[in-house]
Amino acid sequence: AHSYPSQPVCIPAAVKDSAKASRIRGAPGMRAAAEKMQLPESYPPFAAVLAGRDETTWVELYSISGERTWNVLEGRGAVVGRLRIPRNLRIMVASRENVWATETDDDGLQHIVRYRVTR
Repeated sequence: AHSYPSQPVCIPAAVKDSAKASRIRGAPGMRAAAEKMQLPESYPPFAAVLAGRDETTWVELYSISGERTWNVLEGRGAVVGRLRIPRNLRIMVASRENVWATETDDDGLQHIVRYRVTR
């Protein structure tokens, strides 16, 4: 068993109000439920989890700033690496040696890219 400390990112009141308002404007049956809806105080600590091809687990930490940080866990759960990637990159397949991803350029076009992981 491992624990992974995380810094909670509070959900601003304006975001909560906006989420409730969008539900209230929805179907009439949803309005009463939306008005009573309790929203969490903070965002989830993790944005994504990806199973690596080599018994690694890749965990993307949540960030309100848009910074993309992934922790790489070995088979028993210990952190063996950390990877920071650009916002326009979406990891699809990963291992300790390579990361395959889609990269979106300024024109909105996606490209398949492969990065070699160095230690």
